[in-house]
Amino acid sequence: MSNHHQKFRLLPQPWMGASVHPLLLQYVQDAQTIGEYGAGGSTLWMALHHPKATIHSAEHSDHWFRLVTDGLAGLAYGKFQLAAVTVHKASDVGLEYARTLIPYAPFDFVLCDGLDDGRNHVLQRAHRLLKPGGVIWVDNAEGFAPGIEAAEANGVVQEAGGTIPDGRFITEFWVGRNQCD
Repeated sequence: MSNHHQKFRLLPQPWMGASVHPLLLQYVQDAQTIGEYGAGGSTLWMALHHPKATIHSAEHSDHWFRLVTDGLAGLAYGKFQLAAVTVHKASDVGLEYARTLIPYAPFDFVLCDGLDDGRNHVLQRAHRLLKPGGVIWVDNAEGFAPGIEAAEANGVVQEAGGTIPDGRFITEFWVGRNQCD
């Protein structure tokens, strides 16, 4: 492990431009059940901001899995009130990665980041992952048109999205709402 990774501390905030955080909060604030593909700072952020929620997060990287589980333990040790969070070790194969959270579905909100190879697979299954009216947020959405098209063909309608430059981040995101019953 490099010196950079040894000194790295996971902050409880999504790795998106700060100007996007209020919009993300707007979508996730009422969610009781949250699915997340790609554990990280967003996992800690959601656990702190939504202590009554249940969060299931899928992570394929051993390094990130350890960072997040250690970060959650540190927050719990600090006596912060946290959501019930389970971080699941996921495959690094796209289809298997997408299937990780299906047993815990349906969710009010799904944050899709993490494994590039898995995002199209997650989007193709969005209608099965979401409750009726549930929302999926895809971070770094560029390049995932096939998955977005599949989600829309299955009744997940785009509600927001775009590209927002913000300091060192350029956040490109897509938000869809499940219109299926």
